[in-house]
Amino acid sequence: DSAVQKTCAAVAVMAQKLKLPQTFRLSLVVVLPPAESSYLEVYQTELNKAFKQLTTPAGKLKPKLTSLACYPAGKGILSWHQDLDLATKSVVVLMLGFRNASIFSSIQGVLSGYHSSNLGFYNLVKQVAGNSSGYQVEELVEPIDTYRLTGADRELEFILKSATKYRDTELKILKTEIARAT
Repeated sequence: DSAVQKTCAAVAVMAQKLKLPQTFRLSLVVVLPPAESSYLEVYQTELNKAFKQLTTPAGKLKPKLTSLACYPAGKGILSWHQDLDLATKSVVVLMLGFRNASIFSSIQGVLSGYHSSNLGFYNLVKQVAGNSSGYQVEELVEPIDTYRLTGADRELEFILKSATKYRDTELKILKTEIARAT
């Protein structure tokens, strides 16, 4: 439902950053979740309607959509890696989104489709919050994300609730719950 609004926001930021005139031509390539990529006609129709009256903080814009291509998320990601010899390799793209997690695979050049579940990042954080020391989901999102990217305990140490004596134990529990949830 929000793809059109998100696209309009991205187009508005792009137009501002590139100092585009009020009217400009736009060729657009989007990567959508596989289940949503089948709604391309609806997306294009709604996008054209929105572009007729696109009001931004910087003023009105009238982008003219000249072309639109849509790829399912996993296939779109694979297409960026054309240096891989997909005919001789098996490649799996794991997409851990905020709402869901999806896997898209190519086995020796044969696309084997995608599988999706509701086990996204939000649910991961929710599971950690439910199994640890009274944390709220909102306070865990950024520290868990940074910890998973860097592996540095420092991001988790900032949010520990225990007094000095129990901080090591709480950190260990938090790290265990993050590992279990992933």
